[in-house]
Amino acid sequence: MYIQIGALGIILLALVLIYNRLVRLKNMAHNALSNIDVQLKKRYDLIPALVDAVKGYMDHEQALLEKITQLRSRAQKGNLSDEQSVD
Repeated sequence: MYIQIGALGIILLALVLIYNRLVRLKNMAHNALSNIDVQLKKRYDLIPALVDAVKGYMDHEQALLEKITQLRSRAQKGNLSDEQSVD
């Protein structure tokens, strides 16, 4: 009789431990997925700022390229004096 009660107690204890471990693993998986969602949201929020920075740099590069092209064509024609410089 005591052996059967002891065996039943060990089985119940094992089931409780297994259940608690499964709940803990489920919570850890949920937490990991939440962290991924947070990182994706941060990345999504940073994309417009990156696009604006690239557009600003693109405008700067376009103006610089136009200035260099203009100075190069003037230099090839011989119209460039020594006092003019590239800004």
